[in-house]
This record gives sequence, structure tokens and C-alpha cells, in this order.
Amino acid sequence: GHAPKSRLDYLAPKLKANRERDCAQLLALENLGWSVLTIWQCETHGQEALATKLKGFLGGVPTSAARAAQIG
Repeated sequence: GHAPKSRLDYLAPKLKANRERDCAQLLALENLGWSVLTIWQCETHGQEALATKLKGFLGGVPTSAARAAQIG
């Protein structure tokens, strides 16, 4: 995305807080054993690139049966 050019006194702290919140949520999910993939709206326009990204991410995630076998 592009950096905002106006209202920086308001937006800069808000964007910083959003980044910190997102990072904390991502870490919490990963600590629970989830794999996280962030897809930005701008990435949804190129369907081939998006499909490649999704296939790469999903190909690296173990199935629930495999995960159960690892745990058990």
C-alpha cells in the first residue's frame, strides 16, 4: 500500500497500533499451532499469483490426520 499523505498526526499512531495488534494476534495464533497467511487486497487482483501463493502455503500445512499423528 501507499503511505498516507495527510492527517499523519492522527494516522501514524493508528497505523502503528494496528501493526502491533496484528503482530500480537499472529503470534498468539502461531503459539496455538496455527499457520497464518496474510493476503492483502491488492494481492487478490492477480489470480494466478494468488493461486500460486495459496498453493504454496497450503502445501506446507500438514493435514489434520498428519498433525494428530505428530501429536499422538
